[in-house]
Amino acid sequence: MARISLDRLRMNRPQVDRERIDATREADIRRHTVEDGGDPDAEPTEYALASAPAEIRKKLGVTQQRFADALGVPVATYRN
Repeated sequence: MARISLDRLRMNRPQVDRERIDATREADIRRHTVEDGGDPDAEPTEYALASAPAEIRKKLGVTQQRFADALGVPVATYRN
């Protein structure tokens, strides 16, 4: 994962055309899907249902602090 300072991110804000995004409708998305060779009516097949982090932590029988440490994140981040 790339690490970028907040100051650098603020100096190099991503260029996002919010008006264009807001103007995009379902028909546009369907057309884009077809143009990209996809079937807009196909059922998703490449997705797996993920367990909630709290469920995984409880199955492992560890505290929030230990789980957060294992993930390498502050416990406050895990709790939020």
